[in-house]
Amino acid sequence: MTTKTKIAHHAQFSPEIITVIARLLEAYSIHRVHDPFAGKGVRLGQLCDELDIKFSGTEIEPSFIEDRRVRHGDARDRRRYPRKAPWAIVTSPVYPNGMADHHEAKDDSVRKTYRAAVKENEGADRELHEGNMARYGYRGTKRPDEGGRSVKRKSFWEIAEDSVRNWDGAELAIVNVSDFKAQGGVIEPFAKDWDAMMQRHGWRSINTGQVGTKRLTYGSDDSRDERMEHEWVFVYTRS
Repeated sequence: MTTKTKIAHHAQFSPEIITVIARLLEAYSIHRVHDPFAGKGVRLGQLCDELDIKFSGTEIEPSFIEDRRVRHGDARDRRRYPRKAPWAIVTSPVYPNGMADHHEAKDDSVRKTYRAAVKENEGADRELHEGNMARYGYRGTKRPDEGGRSVKRKSFWEIAEDSVRNWDGAELAIVNVSDFKAQGGVIEPFAKDWDAMMQRHGWRSINTGQVGTKRLTYGSDDSRDERMEHEWVFVYTRS
């Protein structure tokens, strides 16, 4: 009897979010789902199986993938998306907070970051893929309207924009995002920024909800008080 290797990934859909997504998939009669930032793909894949919905996904870090319907690839590559309509995007993009930390750890402290998860899966530290938004966490940098010129912010949003351009073939998009707190407790309005980007690409929000979730309460930055208690779920249709 073989033992299945446990795959590390520290940012999966929470049960609370999965419950909301289930209601939305049924309410909008979705028959096919694609997640371009799929990670392990397990929780969303299981939900789609329960609802008899076809599921596919793309993940840029191959060692994260667990569900066989998730393929290794880049969300910026149009060829990685379903070709036959209709289909819907259901995803949770990287939040550029403390988990999106590209720091190379030099000690044994507990780190719940994407890079730490890759090291745990592969047995050795390496840089995240250049097209992985988790490489460009920008917590603590200034916003452009504050005179900020963060290279990390620029890189993060360039990847996000190049990915969302490929969503134009979908009939609907369900996106789970979250604000986060930077140093000093200043709230970074990531959800607002993501919504503005979606609008620039021809998407219109038709349903928005705030969902209370349990967040990670450990990590090397000891930032328990810097985590938000709610996440957002947006439903978009093409304008």
